[in-house]
Amino acid sequence: MNKTFITHSAKQTQQIGRNIAASTLPGHPIVLMGDLGSGKTTFVQGFGSYFGFKRMTSPTYTFIKSYKVTSQISENTSYWINHIDLYRATTISDIHSLGVSDLLHDPLSWTLIEWPELILSLLPEKSTVIKFTQPNKNTRKIVVSHNQTI
Repeated sequence: MNKTFITHSAKQTQQIGRNIAASTLPGHPIVLMGDLGSGKTTFVQGFGSYFGFKRMTSPTYTFIKSYKVTSQISENTSYWINHIDLYRATTISDIHSLGVSDLLHDPLSWTLIEWPELILSLLPEKSTVIKFTQPNKNTRKIVVSHNQTI
């Protein structure tokens, strides 16, 4: 099932991220697809803000940034948000050396992946796919497909 959103500001795109965070359980990757500037990182910032993170930046140069979730979920279990940006990755061996495969199947993590093209074959059969397009300078079209086979 697809759900489409149209946003006209970064704040609105972040709100979509918060809404998705509120309704998504850990353990299933969220694949973010779209061109540069289409709203992927802004969405991740909104997603993280749901869990109390005030600043989340793109891990373009480090590939992965992990954030420990300290919330009401469970006092005895550590949950994480893993933000993966594979824009600069060139080979699947780069990705394996980073431990991305383990993060994709971590039941205690929300794993959000920008530029996932190299790892589509590694993703669980069903993942949430979010496609971002920019019809014009101030508008973003965000299409969310839950449990989509990649």
